[in-house]
Amino acid sequence: MKELTPDLSEVLDMLAFMELGPEFQLTLDEIHALSERLIFEGERDELSRPISEIKEVASDLGENWLICPLCQEAWRNQLTYPMLFCPKCSAKIHNPAFTARE
Repeated sequence: MKELTPDLSEVLDMLAFMELGPEFQLTLDEIHALSERLIFEGERDELSRPISEIKEVASDLGENWLICPLCQEAWRNQLTYPMLFCPKCSAKIHNPAFTARE
């Protein structure tokens, strides 16, 4: 499961304890599932199209490990989108696995 940012986690925790009518009663599991879906949809929307203005491509270290060309952070990537965010510097860069398929 992807780790939530502290801000998003706080908002979701507040949602879990809101005192609204019975039509909006969600369990913590339902809230986590909802947050995962929102994260997935946001990632898909933002990363699903290559951006030609961005030239940086992550280096493929093999076995799904990538390294950021800007900050040298290495991470295990499970995304198949054309674009990625570096988990350390948050730079948007090209996914070498997708670039190789073009």
